[in-house]
Amino acid sequence: MSNKPKFAVFGGGSWATAIVKMLSENLEEVGWYMRNETALEYIKNHASEFKIKENDNFSLRFVRNSLAGETLRFQHMINNVPVYNSEIVINFNKNNEVAFSSTSYNESVNAINTQPSISSEVAVNLADKQLNYNEAVTFQESKLYVYDFNGTTKLVYRVVTSAEDLIIEGKVSGTITATGHEVTVGQAGQLKANISAKIVRIEGTVEGDISGGEKVIISKTGNVLGNLDAPRVTLEDGAKFKGSIEMDPDEQPAIKAVPNVKSDLFPGADSAEKSNAS
Repeated sequence: MSNKPKFAVFGGGSWATAIVKMLSENLEEVGWYMRNETALEYIKNHASEFKIKENDNFSLRFVRNSLAGETLRFQHMINNVPVYNSEIVINFNKNNEVAFSSTSYNESVNAINTQPSISSEVAVNLADKQLNYNEAVTFQESKLYVYDFNGTTKLVYRVVTSAEDLIIEGKVSGTITATGHEVTVGQAGQLKANISAKIVRIEGTVEGDISGGEKVIISKTGNVLGNLDAPRVTLEDGAKFKGSIEMDPDEQPAIKAVPNVKSDLFPGADSAEKSNAS
C-alpha cells in the first residue's frame, strides 16, 4: 500500500479551480468532485419542462457556493458558441438535493453555421466606424454569439468599447488597458486577464498580472493570483493573494500590508506577501 497522501477537492467555482491547479503542479493525481454531471442529468430528465430541444447542448459556465448550497449555471451552446442570454441555473442544497432551478433558455434559437465570415478584429473596426468612436479606448472586447434577432437566428459579434472608469462584474478574459482611468473588479467579477490602469481595485477574483500607475488595492473580498506592479499596494484584512510585488524605487512607494492577510485560496502565500511587504 502506498504511503503517499491522496487529495480531493469537493465543489466548484474559482476557489476550487485555483486549489486543483496548484495541487496538480505537485501531485500526479488529484480527485475533483462536483455536481456537474448530476445537474446535467437533472436538466435532461426535465427537458420537457425547460422546453429543451433534443440536440441542445449546455456547458458549465459558473459555480458559486453559499449558505444556500451550490449553484451551477449552464450556458446554452451551439457548436461551442454560446447562445446570447440563454442558460439554465440549478441549485443544490446541503443535502445534495435540487432546491430550485431557473431558466432563460431561448427555444426560438435554431442550429446554424457558426463559422464567422469576418474576424474579431474586423468586427471591432466596423463597430468603431459605426459609432464614430475617436476617444482613447480603455477597454475593448469582442465575443462571438448565436443571437435571436426577432425570431431569426444569427451569428454575431458583441463588441464592448469603453473610454471611462470601469466596473467589471462577470467573466472576462484577455487584456484590460485603462491608462489614466480606474478599473474596479466587483465581487462577482472573475477575470483571467492582465490589467493596467491608473488605479486598480480588486473585490472579486483575478488570475493575471496587475499594473497600477498610482496604486493597487485588493479588498477583503479580493482573490488575486498574479504579480503586482505599483507605487502603492494595499492588502485589506481578509484579502487573498499569491504572487510578487514590484515597485519603482524612484516613486518612493508606500505599501500597506494589513495584518492577518489570508491566503486560504492559495495556501502557502502568507510568507510571500509578508516578505514582499516588509
